[in-house]
Amino acid sequence: MKLQSVFRNLQQEIKTFTYWCIVLAVLRVLFVCMYSGELENGFDAEFGKAFRMGFRISLKTAGTISLLSFVLTCLVSIFKTEEPKKFTVNATDEGELYSPSERKAKDSIYLPLTDKVRLGYHGCLLFLFSAMFYARWTYYRIFNSGFNHMIVEGWQGDRLAIWHTIVSKYHFWDKMGGALIMASVFFYGLYILIAKIGVVNLNEYTRKGKLIVGVILLAILPVFSVYVRFGAAFSEDDAINWKNAARLHTNLLNESILDDAQALYRVWKTR
Repeated sequence: MKLQSVFRNLQQEIKTFTYWCIVLAVLRVLFVCMYSGELENGFDAEFGKAFRMGFRISLKTAGTISLLSFVLTCLVSIFKTEEPKKFTVNATDEGELYSPSERKAKDSIYLPLTDKVRLGYHGCLLFLFSAMFYARWTYYRIFNSGFNHMIVEGWQGDRLAIWHTIVSKYHFWDKMGGALIMASVFFYGLYILIAKIGVVNLNEYTRKGKLIVGVILLAILPVFSVYVRFGAAFSEDDAINWKNAARLHTNLLNESILDDAQALYRVWKTR
C-alpha cells in the first residue's frame, strides 16, 4: 500500500468525520423539536448547552465510525491498488458530437474501489442511524427516555409479542420508509462530499514537501485523537460521557445529549 493511498484515505475520512458530526447534530435538533412541548422555556440557553454537550459526546461516535472506515479502506488498498480516473470531453475535438448520456459519462468522476467501499459502509450506517432515530421517537414516547435497560428486559421477554406490537401499533414499516428517505438525503450529501470534492495528491509534492506533510500529521493526529476520545477534552476529568451527561434540568434535553450510538453503549454498560 502506497503512502499516497493512506494520505488519500485520511483526507476522505476527515470529510466523513465532519459530515457525521453534522448528521448527528441534525438528528439531535430534530429529536428535540419533536418533543419541544416539554420545554417550559422553549429553546433557551439550556438547549444551547445540551447541543454543545451533545456535539462533544458525538465526536466519539463520529470518530469511531470514521476510524473503522479508514481501517477498512486501507485494507482494501493493500489488496487492490486503484487510482481515480476522470474522463472529460476534449474541447478541441471540433465536429465530434456526443449524446447527452455519452457526455455525462465522459464528464463523470469514476470512483476508486476504496471510495465505493467507503460509500457503501457509510451508507449502511446512515440508514441504521436514521432507523434508530425513528425508533427513539417512539421509544421516548413510551419510556420517557432514550434507549436504556428496558431494551435488555424486552429482549429477554416475549420478543414475538413485542415485534407484533411494534409493527401493528407503532407503524414500523411506515417509519422504516421515513428512515429510508432520510438516509437517502444524508447519503446524497455524503456522495457529493466524497465524489465531487477533490483531495490533495501527495505525489505532486516534492520529497521535502512529503516529509513536511508527514511530520505535521504525526504531530497533529495523536493530539486530535485524544481530543476526540475524551469528547473535546484532553483528560478523563474534563471528559463527557454517558455517565455524566445528564447535567440539565429537563429530561428531554438530558436524553438528547446522547446520540443513539452512545445511548446503546449505555445499555451495554448497564445491562
